[in-house]
Amino acid sequence: MSFVLVGSEKEICSFGFVFVHHFTQYLIIAGLFASFVYWRDRKILPGLALGVVFWIVFLFLASPQILLPWLHGLKLAELYFFDPHLVHRTFIYTSLPALSILNLPIEFRDGAKIVCYGAAAIVALATLFVGARACKRLQKREFFLLALTLSFLAMPVIEPHLLFYDLSGAAIGLLGLWALSKPEMQKLVGVSAMLWLTITAYFLIFAFQLLQPQPLVFVLILSGAYLQILRYLMQQMPSIGTNLSALPGKPVSLPFETLPVGAEPQSPASR
Repeated sequence: MSFVLVGSEKEICSFGFVFVHHFTQYLIIAGLFASFVYWRDRKILPGLALGVVFWIVFLFLASPQILLPWLHGLKLAELYFFDPHLVHRTFIYTSLPALSILNLPIEFRDGAKIVCYGAAAIVALATLFVGARACKRLQKREFFLLALTLSFLAMPVIEPHLLFYDLSGAAIGLLGLWALSKPEMQKLVGVSAMLWLTITAYFLIFAFQLLQPQPLVFVLILSGAYLQILRYLMQQMPSIGTNLSALPGKPVSLPFETLPVGAEPQSPASR
C-alpha cells in the first residue's frame, strides 16, 4: 500500500512506500484505499507520488527473473478465467464481472468485457465518492475502519480475477464493518452478520458437496449487500445544500448523527 500516516490533530506528514503483493487484485484495493486517504488529506500527495515512482522504478530495475514471471502471471490470469478451451471451475470464482462474462455465449465475451469492466470502474468511483464524503468528518479510527471496509468489501464487485480464497481480504472488511456497526452505524449489524453467514454457507456447500454451487447467485448476494452499504451511507450523508449553506461558527450535523423516532433536536438554550 502506498501510504504511511504520522500526524497530530493539526497536521499530517506522509511518506509513501509500495508493498507489491503477489496477488495483483490487492493492488487495486490498495489504490482505492490510498484514494480515500488522499481525499481526506491532500498533504499525503507527495508520499503517494513517491510510492508510485518507487514501484515503477522497481519494475524497470527488477531482474527478468522477477518482472517477467509477474507479467506472465497477469496474462495467465486472464487466460485462466476466460479461455473457452479450458474447463472452468466456476464454483470458486467470486468475481461478478468474470461470472457475468462467462455466463454469456463465447462470441459475446470480448464485447462484454468492456461493459463489465466499465461498470466495475463506475462502482469503484461511486465507492470512492460516497465513502470519502461519509469519512470526511469521522475521527481517524472510524475513518480508517470505514475506508478499509469499503475497499475490501468492493472486491467481488470490481475485481476482474477473484477466487474464493481471495475473500480472505473481504474478511478484513467484514471485521471493520462489525466494529463500525456498534457505535456509528447500528443498521449494519445485520448486513455484517448476513455476509459472514453467506460466505460460510457457500464454503460448506462446495467443500462438502452439500448442494450444487451457484457462484453467480453467491456473488450477486455479496454485491447486493455491498450496494446496500453504499445506499445506507448515502442516506446518512448530510445534503450538499446543507454543507454549502453552513456558515462559519454555526454547528453542522455530523454524518451518522440520527435522532430516535419522535425526538426533536434541542435548542441551544435547553442544552
